[in-house]
Amino acid sequence: MNNVNIRNKLLFSYILVVLLPVLLIGLVLTLSMMEMATERAMYEASNSVDRVYGRLNETFKLANDLFGQFNMDTNLERTVMTRYQTVNEVLDAYSGYSAIMNCTRYYSREIEDIKLYTYNETMLGSGQFIIADGDIYGQTWFEQARILNGGVYWQMFNNPIRNSKHLSLTTQLKGAIQLKPLGVLVISIKQSCLTSIVIDEPYETILLDDKGIVLAAKKVELVNKKLDMEDLKILSDMPSGIHEIIYGDKKVKAIVRTFLPSTNNKEFRIVSLVPLDAITDKVTKSFMLGFLIMMISFVMAAVLFIFFANSISKRVKRISEDMHTVTLGNFDFLPSIEGNDEIGQLSRDLGVMVKSINDLIKEVYVVNMQKNQLAIRQREIKLKILASQINPHFLFNALEAIRMRAYCNGDEEVAEVIMLLGKIMRRNLEIGNELVFFHEEVNLIKAYLDIQKFRYRNRFNYTLNYSRALDNYKMLPFIIQPIIENAVVHGLKSVEEGGDISLKAEKESGILRIIIEDNGCGMDEEQMRYIADSLNEVEDSVGQHIGLKNVHQRIKLYYGEDHGMTITSTLGKGTKVEITLPAEG
Repeated sequence: MNNVNIRNKLLFSYILVVLLPVLLIGLVLTLSMMEMATERAMYEASNSVDRVYGRLNETFKLANDLFGQFNMDTNLERTVMTRYQTVNEVLDAYSGYSAIMNCTRYYSREIEDIKLYTYNETMLGSGQFIIADGDIYGQTWFEQARILNGGVYWQMFNNPIRNSKHLSLTTQLKGAIQLKPLGVLVISIKQSCLTSIVIDEPYETILLDDKGIVLAAKKVELVNKKLDMEDLKILSDMPSGIHEIIYGDKKVKAIVRTFLPSTNNKEFRIVSLVPLDAITDKVTKSFMLGFLIMMISFVMAAVLFIFFANSISKRVKRISEDMHTVTLGNFDFLPSIEGNDEIGQLSRDLGVMVKSINDLIKEVYVVNMQKNQLAIRQREIKLKILASQINPHFLFNALEAIRMRAYCNGDEEVAEVIMLLGKIMRRNLEIGNELVFFHEEVNLIKAYLDIQKFRYRNRFNYTLNYSRALDNYKMLPFIIQPIIENAVVHGLKSVEEGGDISLKAEKESGILRIIIEDNGCGMDEEQMRYIADSLNEVEDSVGQHIGLKNVHQRIKLYYGEDHGMTITSTLGKGTKVEITLPAEG
């Protein structure tokens, strides 16, 4: 084998490893599929019989339940046992009792009719009651019910009114109080109900009573007929199980299930006929499908093996040529074989080896270049560090020294203002976008307003009105101070004295409202429109009202579009700014 090229080795491997095993497995699978098809058909037929039995049993149970209901109906007993003197008395009694008619209407899908053949000759024939006369007494079904004396018997009942036969429950009904016979109760099952039980089954299904009469079948022409055909006559006496019979010159599998609708009946039968040629057709289709799959597998495998054999052979030849090129001293080699298989990996390893030789030659140059670049970057970093070494503590210490000097000189007001200024500067430097407490924001506002009062003296006064319960409310920082600053710088710019700035905060309907008002110059409608438009601009802009826009958009970004800032103003009277935030922070 070492003297055989790779292509021929792979073709030999295909025959030995693929072709022979696939033939063997295909044969086994085909035989298994044939067996599975047969079992599947019998399984479906058995399930069909079980479904029919279940639905039929529900129908019989419904009739038995109705019998039990009427057997305990004292109103029915009173109606039937009363001896009537006039027709009006009978009609009054009928109008007061409608249970039989109600049950017939309610179970109209299953029940064809419910009749009580009464022994009370003083009653009148109606939809519910029929007087048992001499003709009825002579009928077999009536005498059978009287003989059983309360026992249930299922039989084909001929309805003389509708001139049709129906499978019916017949029994002699007794009173619940006096325990005397009331008459013979007949509960007839609708033929359409029985037909619906078998009509949708996959195979020919027949329901037989204990006399061999067809109660229901997929072939409607068999209904109410006795199986006297030679090929089906045997079904009347077959026990439960699977039997093979001849039906219409064809072999069929007959799946029979017997059951007793009542202790007074003999066995009823459910029969499902499965044609063996149907099973054979499925088996043939399975065999042909298996054979087709095997043929397609053989062809595809052969084509793929030839393709891969040629591909591998070419790749091995190419790597051999590349290695020969390297042995001649050509170190500008690049891998010419792609892929992640062993041959591709071998080609890449060859390329790595050649690259390592070139890297050794260039190593000194590359190392020197890297050292120079590193030195340049280190100098840049040092410059950036020196540029950023402004210590904010220097500013605080300087302000504190100035404050102490003013305090020592007796100028306590200046000392207080310097302390407030230091507090504002420290908070501006230390606070980022983290949430702060409401009382911290208010302290910042008081410090700012006190500094401005120091500057402008009696130019304005301010009031802060809010509940102490809001002290621990957490909110975004610097969303009130810019509004206060705007009121001082712009709102009161033309006010010499008597200016007033107020802040009010309260919770209302799940919202925290913060209202800042001033009695300054106010704005006209054109200025208001300009400010309203600028607040909702997405692009950054340079100019006035940057602080207001920043506050408005920060609120909307953090709390959502339902919150933000609204401004109302009257020229010459003042401006009102309302900020809405969630009540829970």
